[in-house]
Amino acid sequence: MASLMLNLLVVMTITVAYMHFPTTMAATSYVVGGILKWEVPPKPDYFQTWIKGKNFKVNDTFWFIFKENEHTTANVRTKAEFDTCNTTAVFDFRSWGRIMTYYDPKIYYFVCTLHCAKGHKLNFVVVTTIIMAYMRFPTIMAATSYVVGGAYKWTLPPIPNFYKEWTKEKKFLVNDTFYFRFKEKQHTFAGVDTKEAYETCNDSTAEFVDDSGGMSITLKKAKAYYFFCTLHCTEGHKVIIEVK
Repeated sequence: MASLMLNLLVVMTITVAYMHFPTTMAATSYVVGGILKWEVPPKPDYFQTWIKGKNFKVNDTFWFIFKENEHTTANVRTKAEFDTCNTTAVFDFRSWGRIMTYYDPKIYYFVCTLHCAKGHKLNFVVVTTIIMAYMRFPTIMAATSYVVGGAYKWTLPPIPNFYKEWTKEKKFLVNDTFYFRFKEKQHTFAGVDTKEAYETCNDSTAEFVDDSGGMSITLKKAKAYYFFCTLHCTEGHKVIIEVK
């Protein structure tokens, strides 16, 4: 299969208004490859087709999801290594799923060390996004809606700390809304009051348990909220949402 180079372009944006506080653009989460995930592409242009119509920004998060030891993700330092699938000097090697958020403006090169020659690789450019504002009157921050787990939604996680990683770098605020999306009866969504119940996956005191697959909840108080799937909690299917 012909070698494939995937270019994800993260565009620089500079906006100037009149505010007394800085603000940032909302980040987006992507499962690399979409439905295929991080697998050997079925045709040379698969990943190029996948990125069409998407606008990647600084602070966006990319999920590399695959079965442990069937594929890998690894970084190489140069375009020459990327083009020739030279993996002798790879770094940040993983043989299981990974989550990456990009902050530094530079080119990143990723390969699957097992199937690079079949086009299982991608590179992308990250460029800084800056938004500056200066206003002379107070403003109220708009509430934000989140699909818990991003593109992966509320399903059995590919790695135990999947949902913990998903919450990183996010600032959840009072009145934000969270959508727990999953296939009906295949998972559940439950809330408990204490960290102890959360850590031990004890649902005996759960405030609610929903298995409909389409529940949303708006969090009205600044505190830590504890949620888990009563069917798969011990496998890492749980999340703590800290509202400020």
